[in-house]
Formats: sequence, C-alpha cells, structure tokens
Amino acid sequence: MAALTPVAESMQETWEALVAGRSGIGSVTQFDASAYAVKIAGEVDFNPEAMLDFKEAKRMARFSQFCVVTAKTLLRDAGWEIPPEGSPGLGTIIGTGMGELALLESMHARMLKMGVRRISPFLISAIGNMAPGFASIYIGAKGINLAVSTACASGLHALGMAADEIRMGRIDAAVCGGVEANVAPMAFAGFGALRALSKRNDDPKAASRPFDRDADGFVIAEGCGLLLLEELDHAKQRGANILAEVMGSGATGDAADWTSPAADGEGLRRAVAMALRDAGQEAGDIDVVYANGLSSPLADLAETQALKAALGERAYQVPVTALKSMLGHMI
Repeated sequence: MAALTPVAESMQETWEALVAGRSGIGSVTQFDASAYAVKIAGEVDFNPEAMLDFKEAKRMARFSQFCVVTAKTLLRDAGWEIPPEGSPGLGTIIGTGMGELALLESMHARMLKMGVRRISPFLISAIGNMAPGFASIYIGAKGINLAVSTACASGLHALGMAADEIRMGRIDAAVCGGVEANVAPMAFAGFGALRALSKRNDDPKAASRPFDRDADGFVIAEGCGLLLLEELDHAKQRGANILAEVMGSGATGDAADWTSPAADGEGLRRAVAMALRDAGQEAGDIDVVYANGLSSPLADLAETQALKAALGERAYQVPVTALKSMLGHMI
C-alpha cells in the first residue's frame, strides 16, 4: 500500500497520524479563499519537483503527479520489479471524482484574457483518465488501464473492478485505488452553492465530524491512496508480503436523488449484502466497518440505517470508523 494524504507523505506516516487522531484539515493555501464562505480544506504538503523530474512534473496536472509518485512508491515497497519491456499482466485501475478543476479553471481564464493560442497543450492532462494513464507509463503497466469516476465510491469501485479482472484471468495484478486534487475555487463554489460544506473555519480540525449530531457538511480534501492487488499464487511465487485478501465486493445504486442517498439507505444495504454474499461471509464475521462517514446529517443517517439493516444485531457490536474525520473528503 502507498498513500499521499493531508496528514503525511507515506502510508506508514499516514497510519501513525490516524492512530494518533491527528487531523490534516486546515486553512486553504492553494488559492485566496477570503471571498468564500468556506475557507478550510485537507491539503497535501507536496513539492512535485522534489519527487519528479522537472520536465515530468510540468507535463502533469497535480492529481496525476500524486498518482505517479504514489504508484512508484507502491511498487517499490511491494518489491515488484518492472522489466524493461513493461508488465502486460499488470493493470492500472484508479478512481477519481472530477479530474482536476484547478488546471481547467486557470487555462479557461487564460484563454478569455489572452486568446486561444495561449492555451497549454498540457491542459488535456487535467481530464480524469490521465492519472491512471500517466501512472501506467511510469511503472510500465501494460494491462487494462481504466479511470473510474463514481464520486465518493470511485476508489472502492476501482478496487472491486480490479479484483474482478484478476478473477477472470485477464491480469495477474493491478495498481488500484483513488486520487483527487481539487482544492480549487470552482469546487468550493459548486459544493458551497449546494450547502454541502462545513463552515467551521474557526475550528478546522473539528470540522469533519462523521455521525455527529452537530455535523454541518464535509471538508474538501486531496490525496492519493493505492494498493497492489494480486492473484494469490502469483503473489506467493514472487515472495510478496501479503497484507490482506479481497474476499468480495458489492455495488448498487438507489435511483433516489442526485445529491442525497435514499433516506433509508436501501441501496447501501443491498451493496453490503451483495459483498457478504460474494465473500461467502455472514454479518457475524465482520470485525470492523470503515464507513463512508460523509459528515452530512442526511448521508450519515442513511448509512447508519443501511448498516443496521444489513448487519442486524451485529451492527450494534462492531466498531464503525470513518477516516474523513481526519483526512477530509477526497471525493
């Protein structure tokens, strides 16, 4: 596993920060937010030129920089050797909610002010598929290359799809997970217009509060989290340090509303039931739930009801945690 988050630049340091309860939410520094009602975000302390060649960094939007750096770290830590000819059995399936708005915004402003001839050819690096695309180039992954864009569920959908590709024998392994870098004016304006964001500017570290009766919205954040998902025998043959097993997954929709889930959490309940079925497990086998925990009263209530419906009495016994309380919402 590898991560680049608002609390640290590595997976190990991120874990230590989470265990210590250290929040990565603070005042926005990437643009002047003084005119906005919301002035807080979860930003990554990131210097691309310290981790990438200058020319490499210049070609990529920020979210692609995150993805390339994290993917390189992931394969190095996993002991995956990249042959000169690349790896046809290695896929790249990565979720991203919006691509990168900041670069699109800046290029649009430049075009209006200076004309179409002043647009950078690297503008296209802001679209969503470029993060897994660049990652595959720099790690030599020649298997399936796919960007998944399903808002909050993008990273989990990428993981589930990677598992399916491996099960079907199409690839041996996949770099999968999620990435986002949208601490940008348009994101703050749009989500602000929806009244979806927390306005706790005076207490940013307590702003993201999943399942709290005083929750007033989520906090926009950025970062990248990737893992190497690998077919079991393939992992054993190369002596991989196996950390966990993906036993099953479930994906559904509730066809309810474009901003809120079904009030009773019906779609999520079916997804949990589907995942348990796929894994051959029962509610009593669950030891912990890592929840979405949006820090939105409606969404948190729906998620709570869904977990109770799906897990029954076990829902009252199993610990439930939500990392957004410290990392914010990386969309």
